[in-house]
Amino acid sequence: MNRLWLLLCLGPLLITVPANAGRVTLYALGGVARPIEPDEFRAAWKNSISFAGGFGYRTGPWLEIGAAISIDRFKANGDRPGYVLLPNEDLTDATVLGGETSLLYFNGEARIYLPLSLSRMSVWALGGAGLFRQTFQEMTISQGDGLVDEVFLFDGENALGVSGGGGVGFRISPELWATVEATYIVGFTSDERTSYLPLRVGLAYR
Repeated sequence: MNRLWLLLCLGPLLITVPANAGRVTLYALGGVARPIEPDEFRAAWKNSISFAGGFGYRTGPWLEIGAAISIDRFKANGDRPGYVLLPNEDLTDATVLGGETSLLYFNGEARIYLPLSLSRMSVWALGGAGLFRQTFQEMTISQGDGLVDEVFLFDGENALGVSGGGGVGFRISPELWATVEATYIVGFTSDERTSYLPLRVGLAYR
């Protein structure tokens, strides 16, 4: 009886190994990203339009390894950055121009497909690490009379980045999937770590 239960549990895995192992995968996703850390980033910058793409290699039915790139651009949220950068100033009539923050994350990643995945639906967890690049557009804070109050220039920075999340896919053809994926990305920048949460939908070839 114990052997029978073992065969019933392992049977689907053994059957799917030849069909899935060695397959090259591709995907493209788009959506929105919410700033998380530091607090000033979350409070004073808008959600980003978010894009990601990547490729991978299916080593077996439950594991896929590959590389990906994630691109996000967060615009300043009205005059809120002024209150973050000049907390003691009267900015009642001030206007904030520029200040867009761009985050680029290039990483290696692994997807682990959960055993509950079905022929028409897949569920996975993912993790990765790689290069995190943060750049800033010049920001100008002007008073209502048009006079420049402050000009801020920020240096770009490269740092280690890590990510983790999960997703679900729905088969729409033998090799094409509609996917939904959420990924928490953290860049270990020098002053404070920078983190954000993209939620994206897209297509994958698997």
